[in-house]
Amino acid sequence: MQNIKYIKITDKGREFAQKKTKFKLAKKIIKRLIIPLAIVGALVGVPGVPYLANHIANDSFVSSHTNDAPIEQVYEAEAETYAQSPYTYDGNVKAYLEAPGIFNQTYPVMQTDNNDYYLNHDVYGNNNSKGSIYKDFRNNEGLSDDFTVIYGHNLKDDSMMGKVSEYADKEVGDKQVRNAEDSYNATNKIDYKDAYGHYEIEIFASGVYNGNLAFQNVGNFADENAYNDFINQVKAGSDIETNIVPTKGDKIVGFYTCPDTDANDYYRTSDPDNRVLVFGVAKQLEKYQELPNNLENTSHMTR
Repeated sequence: MQNIKYIKITDKGREFAQKKTKFKLAKKIIKRLIIPLAIVGALVGVPGVPYLANHIANDSFVSSHTNDAPIEQVYEAEAETYAQSPYTYDGNVKAYLEAPGIFNQTYPVMQTDNNDYYLNHDVYGNNNSKGSIYKDFRNNEGLSDDFTVIYGHNLKDDSMMGKVSEYADKEVGDKQVRNAEDSYNATNKIDYKDAYGHYEIEIFASGVYNGNLAFQNVGNFADENAYNDFINQVKAGSDIETNIVPTKGDKIVGFYTCPDTDANDYYRTSDPDNRVLVFGVAKQLEKYQELPNNLENTSHMTR
Protein backbone atom coordinates (compact mmCIF):
# COMPACT_ATOMS: atom_id res chain seq x y z
CA MET A 1 0.00 0.00 0.00
CA GLN A 2 1.40 3.37 -0.97
CA ASN A 3 0.85 6.52 1.10
CA ILE A 4 0.19 9.77 -0.68
CA LYS A 5 1.69 12.54 1.42
CA TYR A 6 1.66 16.30 1.28
CA ILE A 7 3.68 18.94 3.13
CA LYS A 8 1.99 21.84 4.86
CA ILE A 9 3.88 24.55 6.74
CA THR A 10 1.67 26.30 9.29
CA ASP A 11 1.96 30.01 10.16
CA LYS A 12 3.37 28.91 13.47
CA GLY A 13 6.02 26.83 11.77
CA ARG A 14 6.91 29.64 9.36
CA GLU A 15 7.30 32.08 12.29
CA PHE A 16 9.47 29.57 14.12
CA ALA A 17 11.69 29.07 11.06
CA GLN A 18 12.23 32.84 10.88
CA LYS A 19 13.13 32.89 14.60
CA LYS A 20 15.57 30.06 14.08
CA THR A 21 17.26 31.87 11.17
CA LYS A 22 17.63 35.07 13.21
CA PHE A 23 18.94 33.08 16.15
CA LYS A 24 21.62 31.39 14.03
CA LEU A 25 22.82 34.79 12.84
CA ALA A 26 22.92 36.10 16.39
CA LYS A 27 24.68 32.97 17.54
CA LYS A 28 27.52 33.53 15.06
CA ILE A 29 28.04 37.05 16.37
CA ILE A 30 27.86 35.95 20.01
CA LYS A 31 30.27 33.09 19.41
CA ARG A 32 32.87 35.51 18.10
CA LEU A 33 32.55 37.51 21.32
CA ILE A 34 31.79 34.88 23.94
CA ILE A 35 34.56 32.41 23.20
CA PRO A 36 37.36 34.93 23.82
CA LEU A 37 35.46 36.04 26.94
CA ALA A 38 35.26 32.42 28.05
CA ILE A 39 38.99 32.10 27.82
CA VAL A 40 39.47 35.28 29.81
CA GLY A 41 36.80 34.18 32.28
CA ALA A 42 38.50 30.88 32.82
CA LEU A 43 41.81 32.60 33.46
CA VAL A 44 40.39 35.12 35.95
CA GLY A 45 37.91 32.65 37.53
CA VAL A 46 34.51 34.03 36.40
CA PRO A 47 32.11 31.04 36.87
CA GLY A 48 29.63 29.93 34.21
CA VAL A 49 31.09 31.78 31.24
CA PRO A 50 32.73 28.72 29.60
CA TYR A 51 29.51 26.67 30.03
CA LEU A 52 27.38 29.39 28.42
CA ALA A 53 29.74 29.71 25.49
CA ASN A 54 29.68 25.97 24.83
CA HIS A 55 25.87 25.73 25.14
CA ILE A 56 25.23 28.57 22.71
CA ALA A 57 27.53 26.94 20.19
CA ASN A 58 25.38 23.76 20.26
CA ASP A 59 22.26 23.52 17.96
CA SER A 60 20.37 21.67 20.68
CA PHE A 61 19.91 24.98 22.37
CA VAL A 62 17.11 25.87 19.95
CA SER A 63 14.94 22.85 20.66
CA SER A 64 15.59 22.81 24.39
CA HIS A 65 14.75 26.40 24.94
CA THR A 66 11.55 27.04 23.10
CA ASN A 67 7.94 26.03 23.49
CA ASP A 68 7.65 25.68 19.73
CA ALA A 69 8.24 22.31 18.13
CA PRO A 70 11.19 22.00 15.75
CA ILE A 71 10.29 22.88 12.18
CA GLU A 72 10.44 19.20 11.16
CA GLN A 73 7.53 18.47 13.48
CA VAL A 74 5.45 21.34 12.17
CA TYR A 75 5.19 19.64 8.77
CA GLU A 76 1.92 17.72 8.51
CA ALA A 77 1.59 14.50 6.49
CA GLU A 78 -1.66 12.82 5.58
CA ALA A 79 -1.93 9.28 4.16
CA GLU A 80 -4.65 8.13 1.78
CA THR A 81 -7.07 5.86 3.58
CA TYR A 82 -8.73 2.80 2.05
CA ALA A 83 -11.99 1.02 2.63
CA GLN A 84 -11.98 -2.57 3.85
CA SER A 85 -13.16 -5.23 1.42
CA PRO A 86 -15.96 -7.39 2.83
CA TYR A 87 -14.54 -10.45 1.04
CA THR A 88 -11.34 -12.44 0.95
CA TYR A 89 -9.78 -13.42 -2.36
CA ASP A 90 -8.13 -16.81 -2.09
CA GLY A 91 -6.71 -18.95 -4.86
CA ASN A 92 -8.45 -18.30 -8.17
CA VAL A 93 -11.22 -16.12 -6.72
CA LYS A 94 -10.78 -12.66 -8.20
CA ALA A 95 -14.04 -10.83 -7.50
CA TYR A 96 -17.68 -11.06 -6.43
CA LEU A 97 -20.76 -10.07 -8.46
CA GLU A 98 -24.14 -8.95 -7.19
CA ALA A 99 -27.12 -7.69 -9.18
CA PRO A 100 -30.61 -8.79 -8.16
CA GLY A 101 -32.54 -9.21 -11.40
CA ILE A 102 -29.44 -10.40 -13.28
CA PHE A 103 -27.72 -12.80 -10.88
CA ASN A 104 -29.81 -14.97 -8.58
CA GLN A 105 -27.11 -14.93 -5.89
CA THR A 106 -23.70 -13.45 -5.11
CA TYR A 107 -21.23 -15.12 -7.46
CA PRO A 108 -17.46 -15.36 -7.15
CA VAL A 109 -15.54 -14.54 -10.32
CA MET A 110 -12.77 -17.03 -11.00
CA GLN A 111 -9.64 -16.74 -13.15
CA THR A 112 -6.96 -19.20 -14.16
CA ASP A 113 -4.43 -19.48 -16.97
CA ASN A 114 -6.95 -20.45 -19.67
CA ASN A 115 -10.57 -19.91 -20.69
CA ASP A 116 -11.57 -23.60 -20.73
CA TYR A 117 -11.18 -24.88 -17.18
CA TYR A 118 -14.13 -23.07 -15.59
CA LEU A 119 -16.50 -24.07 -18.39
CA ASN A 120 -16.98 -27.34 -16.52
CA HIS A 121 -15.48 -26.85 -13.04
CA ASP A 122 -17.05 -25.23 -10.01
CA VAL A 123 -15.31 -22.82 -7.68
CA TYR A 124 -13.90 -25.72 -5.64
CA GLY A 125 -12.33 -27.36 -8.67
CA ASN A 126 -14.93 -30.12 -8.94
CA ASN A 127 -16.23 -31.28 -12.32
CA ASN A 128 -19.56 -29.58 -12.84
CA SER A 129 -21.45 -28.97 -16.08
CA LYS A 130 -22.69 -25.61 -14.76
CA GLY A 131 -19.11 -24.42 -14.57
CA SER A 132 -18.35 -21.09 -12.92
CA ILE A 133 -18.42 -17.42 -13.75
CA TYR A 134 -14.89 -16.46 -14.71
CA LYS A 135 -12.68 -13.67 -16.00
CA ASP A 136 -10.70 -13.92 -19.23
CA PHE A 137 -7.22 -15.26 -18.46
CA ARG A 138 -5.62 -12.45 -20.49
CA ASN A 139 -7.03 -9.69 -18.30
CA ASN A 140 -4.78 -8.06 -15.72
CA GLU A 141 -5.45 -7.65 -12.01
CA GLY A 142 -8.43 -5.57 -10.98
CA LEU A 143 -10.41 -3.73 -13.63
CA SER A 144 -7.20 -2.15 -14.89
CA ASP A 145 -7.62 -2.99 -18.60
CA ASP A 146 -9.63 -1.01 -21.12
CA PHE A 147 -11.84 -4.05 -21.64
CA THR A 148 -12.41 -6.94 -19.24
CA VAL A 149 -14.51 -9.95 -20.27
CA ILE A 150 -16.42 -12.17 -17.83
CA TYR A 151 -17.90 -15.49 -19.02
CA GLY A 152 -20.66 -17.76 -17.77
CA HIS A 153 -23.20 -20.33 -18.98
CA ASN A 154 -26.76 -19.40 -19.91
CA LEU A 155 -28.73 -21.84 -17.77
CA LYS A 156 -32.51 -22.35 -17.87
CA ASP A 157 -32.85 -22.22 -14.09
CA ASP A 158 -31.54 -18.61 -14.27
CA SER A 159 -28.36 -19.51 -12.40
CA MET A 160 -24.95 -18.32 -13.58
CA MET A 161 -25.69 -16.00 -16.54
CA GLY A 162 -29.16 -17.33 -17.30
CA LYS A 163 -30.69 -13.87 -16.89
CA VAL A 164 -27.98 -12.11 -18.89
CA SER A 165 -29.49 -13.56 -22.07
CA GLU A 166 -32.62 -11.50 -21.37
CA TYR A 167 -30.67 -8.36 -22.24
CA ALA A 168 -31.10 -9.24 -25.93
CA ASP A 169 -34.29 -8.93 -27.95
CA LYS A 170 -35.88 -12.24 -28.82
CA GLU A 171 -38.11 -12.99 -31.78
CA VAL A 172 -39.95 -16.13 -32.75
CA GLY A 173 -40.92 -15.97 -36.39
CA ASP A 174 -42.07 -12.41 -36.99
CA LYS A 175 -43.17 -11.93 -33.40
CA GLN A 176 -41.02 -10.28 -30.76
CA VAL A 177 -41.38 -12.23 -27.53
CA ARG A 178 -38.80 -10.37 -25.47
CA ASN A 179 -37.66 -6.78 -25.35
CA ALA A 180 -34.19 -6.11 -23.95
CA GLU A 181 -35.30 -2.66 -22.83
CA ASP A 182 -37.57 -4.26 -20.23
CA SER A 183 -34.65 -6.04 -18.59
CA TYR A 184 -32.51 -2.92 -18.77
CA ASN A 185 -35.20 -0.77 -17.17
CA ALA A 186 -35.56 -3.31 -14.35
CA THR A 187 -31.83 -3.64 -13.57
CA ASN A 188 -29.06 -1.65 -15.21
CA LYS A 189 -26.24 -1.75 -12.66
CA ILE A 190 -24.00 -4.55 -11.45
CA ASP A 191 -22.04 -4.51 -8.19
CA TYR A 192 -18.45 -5.75 -8.52
CA LYS A 193 -15.95 -6.11 -5.69
CA ASP A 194 -12.38 -7.31 -6.15
CA ALA A 195 -9.25 -7.08 -4.03
CA TYR A 196 -8.59 -3.54 -5.27
CA GLY A 197 -11.94 -1.86 -5.04
CA HIS A 198 -15.70 -1.73 -5.10
CA TYR A 199 -17.14 -0.85 -8.51
CA GLU A 200 -20.54 -0.07 -9.93
CA ILE A 201 -20.82 -1.33 -13.50
CA GLU A 202 -23.49 0.61 -15.39
CA ILE A 203 -24.86 -1.10 -18.49
CA PHE A 204 -24.72 0.99 -21.66
CA ALA A 205 -25.27 -1.59 -24.43
CA SER A 206 -26.45 -5.17 -24.85
CA GLY A 207 -27.66 -7.57 -27.50
CA VAL A 208 -26.61 -10.44 -29.73
CA TYR A 209 -23.16 -9.94 -31.26
CA ASN A 210 -20.56 -12.05 -32.93
CA GLY A 211 -18.62 -13.30 -29.91
CA ASN A 212 -15.32 -12.34 -31.51
CA LEU A 213 -16.15 -8.70 -30.92
CA ALA A 214 -15.47 -9.37 -27.25
CA PHE A 215 -13.01 -12.23 -27.43
CA GLN A 216 -10.62 -10.50 -29.82
CA ASN A 217 -10.63 -7.16 -28.01
CA VAL A 218 -9.77 -8.24 -24.48
CA GLY A 219 -7.20 -6.05 -22.77
CA ASN A 220 -6.01 -2.61 -23.81
CA PHE A 221 -6.48 -0.79 -27.09
CA ALA A 222 -3.56 0.48 -29.10
CA ASP A 223 -4.84 4.07 -29.06
CA GLU A 224 -7.91 6.26 -28.63
CA ASN A 225 -9.10 5.65 -32.20
CA ALA A 226 -9.10 1.88 -31.69
CA TYR A 227 -10.99 2.31 -28.43
CA ASN A 228 -13.60 4.55 -30.06
CA ASP A 229 -14.04 2.17 -33.01
CA PHE A 230 -14.81 -0.62 -30.56
CA ILE A 231 -17.35 1.48 -28.65
CA ASN A 232 -19.04 2.47 -31.94
CA GLN A 233 -19.44 -1.20 -32.91
CA VAL A 234 -20.86 -2.01 -29.49
CA LYS A 235 -23.36 0.85 -29.60
CA ALA A 236 -24.39 0.11 -33.20
CA GLY A 237 -25.31 -3.50 -32.35
CA SER A 238 -27.14 -2.75 -29.13
CA ASP A 239 -30.79 -3.65 -28.50
CA ILE A 240 -31.05 -0.94 -25.84
CA GLU A 241 -30.68 2.81 -26.12
CA THR A 242 -28.64 4.70 -23.54
CA ASN A 243 -26.93 8.08 -23.41
CA ILE A 244 -23.71 6.56 -22.10
CA VAL A 245 -20.78 6.74 -24.52
CA PRO A 246 -17.52 5.66 -22.83
CA THR A 247 -14.30 7.47 -23.74
CA LYS A 248 -10.67 6.34 -23.49
CA GLY A 249 -9.82 5.97 -19.85
CA ASP A 250 -13.19 4.47 -18.96
CA LYS A 251 -12.96 0.80 -17.98
CA ILE A 252 -15.40 -1.43 -19.87
CA VAL A 253 -16.65 -4.81 -18.67
CA GLY A 254 -18.37 -7.29 -20.98
CA PHE A 255 -20.57 -10.15 -19.73
CA TYR A 256 -20.48 -12.98 -22.24
CA THR A 257 -22.90 -15.90 -22.50
CA CYS A 258 -24.64 -18.12 -25.05
CA PRO A 259 -27.98 -17.15 -26.58
CA ASP A 260 -31.11 -19.14 -25.76
CA THR A 261 -31.19 -22.50 -27.50
CA ASP A 262 -34.89 -23.39 -27.52
CA ALA A 263 -35.90 -25.41 -30.57
CA ASN A 264 -38.06 -22.58 -31.91
CA ASP A 265 -35.55 -19.87 -31.06
CA TYR A 266 -34.18 -17.94 -34.00
CA TYR A 267 -30.72 -17.95 -32.39
CA ARG A 268 -30.46 -21.68 -33.01
CA THR A 269 -30.43 -21.25 -36.79
CA SER A 270 -28.31 -18.10 -36.79
CA ASP A 271 -24.53 -17.67 -36.75
CA PRO A 272 -23.02 -20.22 -34.32
CA ASP A 273 -20.55 -17.55 -33.21
CA ASN A 274 -23.36 -15.39 -31.86
CA ARG A 275 -23.27 -14.55 -28.18
CA VAL A 276 -25.31 -12.37 -25.87
CA LEU A 277 -23.08 -9.58 -24.62
CA VAL A 278 -23.87 -7.02 -21.95
CA PHE A 279 -21.46 -4.08 -21.81
CA GLY A 280 -21.01 -1.80 -18.83
CA VAL A 281 -18.71 1.00 -17.77
CA ALA A 282 -17.10 0.60 -14.34
CA LYS A 283 -17.10 3.39 -11.79
CA GLN A 284 -15.00 2.89 -8.66
CA LEU A 285 -16.93 3.61 -5.47
CA GLU A 286 -14.27 2.55 -2.94
CA LYS A 287 -10.59 1.67 -3.07
CA TYR A 288 -9.30 -1.30 -1.07
CA GLN A 289 -5.64 -1.13 -2.11
CA GLU A 290 -3.40 0.11 -4.89
CA LEU A 291 -3.14 -1.90 -8.09
CA PRO A 292 0.25 -3.51 -8.72
CA ASN A 293 2.53 -1.05 -10.47
CA ASN A 294 4.01 -3.68 -12.75
CA LEU A 295 0.88 -4.44 -14.80
CA GLU A 296 1.67 -5.31 -18.38
CA ASN A 297 0.28 -2.68 -20.75
CA THR A 298 -0.88 -5.26 -23.29
CA SER A 299 -2.94 -4.46 -26.34
CA HIS A 300 -5.24 -6.79 -28.22
CA MET A 301 -3.49 -5.50 -31.33
CA THR A 302 -0.35 -7.39 -30.31
CA ARG A 303 -1.89 -10.61 -29.03
